[in-house]
Amino acid sequence: MAFRYEALKVWPLALEYTDACFVIADNVPQSVQFSIGEQLRRAATSLVANIAEGSGKTTGRSERNFYDIARGSVAETVGLLALCQRRAYISRDQYLQMYNRANLISSMLWGLIKTHTSRKLSEVGVVYDSNAHMLDTIFESRSDAEQNE
Repeated sequence: MAFRYEALKVWPLALEYTDACFVIADNVPQSVQFSIGEQLRRAATSLVANIAEGSGKTTGRSERNFYDIARGSVAETVGLLALCQRRAYISRDQYLQMYNRANLISSMLWGLIKTHTSRKLSEVGVVYDSNAHMLDTIFESRSDAEQNE
C-alpha cells in the first residue's frame, strides 16, 4: 500500500459510506439536487478527502485536525440524511443503516484522534464489527435506478 490511509480500518468503511451517500444523492428529486444532493455529495467527499489528507501530514496536531474535520463531515451527512428520510427520499431502514455506519466511522475517527501519539497511528487491538453496518440496500437502489434509465 502506497498511502498510509489505505491501511486504516476506517478507510474502506468511509469509502463505501461515501459511495452510498452518492447513490442517495443521485436519487433525490431534481428539485432538490442542488440544495440537498450536492451538499450531501460534498460532505461525503470531504469525509474521505480529509482522512486521506490527514494521514499524509507530518505533524500529529495537523493529522488530528484533519480527522476532526472528517468527523464533522460525517455529522453533516447524517443531518442531511435525516432530512432525506423526513422528506421520504430514503426509507427509515436506509436512514438507520446509514446512521449506524456513520456512527461507526465517527467512533473510529475519534479513536484515531485520541490514540494518536508522536505521528504514529494505533489501532492495535481495536475490533470493529463492520458487518453489523452493511449498506447493501443502498446500492440496490442504485441498480434499480440504473435499470429504469
